[in-house]
Amino acid sequence: MRAGRGAFTLVEVLIAAMLAAIVIGMLLIPIGNSIGYFRTATARGDAQNVARNALDTMAGELSEAAYVWQDMDDNTLLAFSREPR
Repeated sequence: MRAGRGAFTLVEVLIAAMLAAIVIGMLLIPIGNSIGYFRTATARGDAQNVARNALDTMAGELSEAAYVWQDMDDNTLLAFSREPR
């Protein structure tokens, strides 16, 4: 800035804009990474919930399952089931 004048030169404005762009760019990198980490953690949690629900469903169905086996003497199927809870 020249003495006695209150204006900036074009070079000073361009340098300030370039420095501001560099600082903003450096700030956006960690923000972008944290958004990616958040999405990954959310997807992992959703997958764990789906797996937990599937295992709970399988455990419930297996606890109510019928026992079936083949009688080797006359080649018939025998089925026995437990009382529902």
